[in-house]
Amino acid sequence: MKEINKKENRPAGVLVLGGLNFLILGLGSLLVLSSLYFRSDSQTFTALLAEMAKYFGAQPEVEVVKKVILIQMGVSAVFALTGLGLLLGKEAARKATVYFSFFVVLLTFAAALFNRGVVRQAFVQIIYPGILIVYLTNKNVEGYFRGLPAVRQGLPRQEKPGD
Repeated sequence: MKEINKKENRPAGVLVLGGLNFLILGLGSLLVLSSLYFRSDSQTFTALLAEMAKYFGAQPEVEVVKKVILIQMGVSAVFALTGLGLLLGKEAARKATVYFSFFVVLLTFAAALFNRGVVRQAFVQIIYPGILIVYLTNKNVEGYFRGLPAVRQGLPRQEKPGD
């Protein structure tokens, strides 16, 4: 049986979604959130509190906001780890990303049930996890993570001389 080269056969979506999870939602968010968390006396943090006051009617306490930022930093760490795992072609990372995405969708629906004012935002917030779920449960993508050859539709792939 021919050895499957994971890097050569990596679906483009794995590269895009894994890179987005790792670089933007993971490392990028961690950097920004860390800056906010450790510099709570900055103008940016003060502006964040003022913006939150518009939505909640009262300015939230600094410690409460710091706890929320800490939780979001944990979410960003999950994105960074699973994104790196996706880029490396790890099946465990694919499964973790799918399960985490389902968890995010369920939390979003729960938030919308308890707070009717966030229903519109809830629809927007489930788009990306929904894309992750649909894409990462595709048979070809699952096969890639398991080291199986892609099941292609249409014309068969031409072998290159020397393969």
